[in-house]
Amino acid sequence: TQAGVPLEVQGRKSAAHVLVRFVSLSETLRSQARLKIENQRLSADYETMLGLLDALKMPTWLRSADGRLKWVNRAYAEAVEAQNAEAAVREAKEFLGGQAREQIAEQHKARPVFEQTLSTVIEGDRRMFSVTDFAGTDGSAGLACDTSATETIRGEYERTVRSHADTLDQLNTAVAIFDANEKLRFFNQAFQKLWNLDSGFLHSAPDNALLLDRLRSEGKIAEQPEWRRWKEGLLGAYRAVESQEHWWHLPDGKTIRVVANPQPKGGVTWVFENLTEKMDLESRYQTAVRVQGETLDNLAEGVAVFGPDGRLRLSNPAFVALWGLNQDVVKPN
Repeated sequence: TQAGVPLEVQGRKSAAHVLVRFVSLSETLRSQARLKIENQRLSADYETMLGLLDALKMPTWLRSADGRLKWVNRAYAEAVEAQNAEAAVREAKEFLGGQAREQIAEQHKARPVFEQTLSTVIEGDRRMFSVTDFAGTDGSAGLACDTSATETIRGEYERTVRSHADTLDQLNTAVAIFDANEKLRFFNQAFQKLWNLDSGFLHSAPDNALLLDRLRSEGKIAEQPEWRRWKEGLLGAYRAVESQEHWWHLPDGKTIRVVANPQPKGGVTWVFENLTEKMDLESRYQTAVRVQGETLDNLAEGVAVFGPDGRLRLSNPAFVALWGLNQDVVKPN
């Protein structure tokens, strides 16, 4: 009934009438009826669940309490190259190797759920599977998800990252990479050499703000009139879309060009280019050119310098006076 009370229904048909009797059951009969209904529901749910498991593309199995296979799905049968699921159970064809099964059984002694990536051979190829196995009171159930493609991609990614790290480590330019949480995830040797920071501190994955505070406290970067605002301006790179460029003049006389490159998935790559030597060379060059120019201008002899193309590149006043030339004529071409 709608109230959940089981009734026994008796029906009888005559030539002119149909007689239906609804009989209230005794408590024992009621219990039996309830059990029968519940059993029908459980059986239907069980069949539905097995149908779903059979449709999965992942090998799935059920075992009895003694560890023997009692049901597998089609994906399991295909993986072990059995004619069908029933044959796989009948022939006790195992999907995982003996060592892996022992490992699962051993872990079940401590806890019911086993989750680990295991390898097995499928069609002659060793492949990786993420295996989940649950041990109940009267047996166990497990399934395996093929992660070979994922593991291959992960391996290639890790090799690429190592390759990039090795390449960056060979650069003379200091590089530091921070993740989306502003934690230091990579730095090359040039970075550690430039700032002369403790290796343990760098490997502890400090955040970007802490690193700047450390550089300030150790006197490695110039003191700023409004430190907090200056620091927040730098850390704005994590919310920026395009690269930002800064010039730092350090207390030890170095001139550093700082470039902050925001990453598409969050995080920032910081590049610190030490331009001290370059700027020093440029300054010396400009000084040398100026001194040479002043020297030529004070010579009594006329001097003219022509380039490989035959055009006049340089001349002094004595040369102009000697030949009585107009200044427009002797302008470098």
